[in-house]
Amino acid sequence: MSLSLLSQLIKSFNDGISFEFIDANKEELCSIIGSVKAMYLPCPKWIKLPVDKDLLCIGDLHGDFNSLLKIFSALFKNQEVNKNLIVIFLGDYVDRGEYSLQTFLGVVLFKHIYGPSVHMLAGNHEIYKYFQYYNADFWEEYIDENIRKNILELIEYLPMLISSANIMMVHGGLPIIDNMDFLNNLLRTDKTNNLLYFIENYEEQIRIFTWGDYCENLSDYNRSIFQGRPAFMKNYFADAMKTYDSSILVRGHQPGVKGVLFDNSLITLLTSSIYSSFGNIPGKLTLLIKRDKEKRYNFERKIVYKFEDHESQYEILDIDYF
Repeated sequence: MSLSLLSQLIKSFNDGISFEFIDANKEELCSIIGSVKAMYLPCPKWIKLPVDKDLLCIGDLHGDFNSLLKIFSALFKNQEVNKNLIVIFLGDYVDRGEYSLQTFLGVVLFKHIYGPSVHMLAGNHEIYKYFQYYNADFWEEYIDENIRKNILELIEYLPMLISSANIMMVHGGLPIIDNMDFLNNLLRTDKTNNLLYFIENYEEQIRIFTWGDYCENLSDYNRSIFQGRPAFMKNYFADAMKTYDSSILVRGHQPGVKGVLFDNSLITLLTSSIYSSFGNIPGKLTLLIKRDKEKRYNFERKIVYKFEDHESQYEILDIDYF
């Protein structure tokens, strides 16, 4: 059902009638959103993945359904999503672009098709309900009330961070783990795994997960602070990574930084094409992490930047070549 709906959504988008398609199929779409929420209900806010899986990380999409379609095309055509490859979306599916609803629903349908081989993180643009900001066009535009309700309920149970071996994945930044209660609650799977509980008990940590910036110099740091965003420099980053026992952080959120910082330990991805014209990092990027450095993938790709550590090989890819 989900594959058929996703195919129909893509066709309706190509035909210029995707809004009409969504309206005509809203009951079925709401049911699938609810099913994806049910997948995350038993999951903690910190999901730990198997250490032997390859990972494909997707940065901010911001309503850029065309970029999402390029990713789908590469993965579906070559049947790459399977038990050996996990796809992780780093959040910020909505706002700025023209097709926020299509993009969010496309990712949800993709998750519904592949289950545990696809994961969705919550970004700051998903949790507008708790941390409001200017130009929240998705949340301020007309959306069918039942679709809106189901999307908000799903967002409550999306994870805040995902890890695999030495790699952490988050939307914004990592708060230092400074007490065992915070760590224990990140890993619990009972009723404390909803977002409201964390906002009520760990608001500042959630703000860092979703809004945190990293800065190379005081000028960038002061700019982030002036904008009301939690900002950190290399020393804080290194200290935080130690508390998670990790050496690589993959995140999105921040177009004003280079793609790779802090001696290859901080990778920032922006996948939406709207980031191609400004900031220090181009848009349209994804990250392929290969555990087996000799493994070959069938989809065409242009490697923008590549490095490796003792555990994995990291390829930053330009999706225009998918």
